[in-house]
Amino acid sequence: MRRISADAVLKPLALDQAPGHLLRRCHRRSREIYEELIGHRGVSRQQFAVLIALATRSGKARGAGASLTRIAAATGFDRNTLAEMITRLKRGGYLARRRSAADGRAYEIALTRKGARFVAEMMPRAHEVQRRIMAPLPPALRPVFLHCLRLLLGLDAPRRSGDARALAQLRPGRPCAPLLPPAIGRDDAEQLRALEESMWRRETRGDRDYMERTLAPDFFEFGRSGRVYTRAEIIGMRPGPAPLRYALRDFKLTPIGHDATLVTYVSEVKAKDVERGNRTSLWLKTPTGWQLGFHQGTAVFPPGTVSD
Repeated sequence: MRRISADAVLKPLALDQAPGHLLRRCHRRSREIYEELIGHRGVSRQQFAVLIALATRSGKARGAGASLTRIAAATGFDRNTLAEMITRLKRGGYLARRRSAADGRAYEIALTRKGARFVAEMMPRAHEVQRRIMAPLPPALRPVFLHCLRLLLGLDAPRRSGDARALAQLRPGRPCAPLLPPAIGRDDAEQLRALEESMWRRETRGDRDYMERTLAPDFFEFGRSGRVYTRAEIIGMRPGPAPLRYALRDFKLTPIGHDATLVTYVSEVKAKDVERGNRTSLWLKTPTGWQLGFHQGTAVFPPGTVSD
C-alpha cells in the first residue's frame, strides 16, 4: 500500500485557503462590526433581520404583517429558530401577533410602533455596517463578491462566461445568464402530484386537520366562476362529489424558484356533461413540507361556444 505523507494530507486543508474557515472568520468580523454599531441596543443580527424583513413588507402596505412562512422565506431562518426569535422580540415590545386581516383563522406577525421606530433609527447604522464589511475590497470587486455570495445561496444564476472584466461590471441581484430553474427531484414530483390529487378526494378535502396543514396561511383561490375563495372558506367548505373522469391530464411541474413550483393540468369532471377546467396551483416548499399557496380554475368550453 502506498504511504501518504502528512504534508500531502494537510495541504488541501490549509486554513488560509479553506472556504469554510474563511467564511467563519468573515462571519465573526461582520458580527463585531454589527455589535459596535447596533448590537449594544440589545437586538441581535438575526433579530434585526426579522425586523427589517417586516419593515420592508410594511413599506408596501402600511402596517402590513406577514405569516411565519413568509418571514422564513425572506430571512432564510428555519421556523423553529424564527419562532424563538419572534417570541423574544415580542417580549421586548418590537413585534405583535395578531389575527390576519385576510383570514380570521390565521395569525400574522407585525411591527409595533417601537419596532418601527427602532428600524428607522438603526437603518443608517445598518448601511454603515454593510459599508464597513465591504470596505477592504476594491470597489470593482464588491459587486462580484456580493454576486458570489448570492451564487452560494442559490439567489443568482451562475455565469457562463469567465471573463474577469465582465465580472467586475456585475450588479447584485441581476444574474448575467438567464435564470436556470432548479431541477425537481422524483420525490418532490411524486409528492406534488399526490398532494394535488388529494385536493380532489372527499376524504382529504373533508379532513380539517389535513387542510389546515396543507393550505398556506395566506392561501386564496380563483374559482372557475371567477369567485375568490379565502383559506377559511375552503377549509370550512363541505366537499361535494367531484368524480374525476380522468386522472389529472397534461400534468406539468414548472419550478419558479428554489422553494416554489407551479403545477398546471386539465381537470375533467363528469356532471351532466363533462366539465373541463385548466388548473393552476402554486406550491410553496416550507421547512415543514409543501403547502398550497394559490389555486385557480378556468373553465374550458367546447370550440365555437364562446368567443375570445
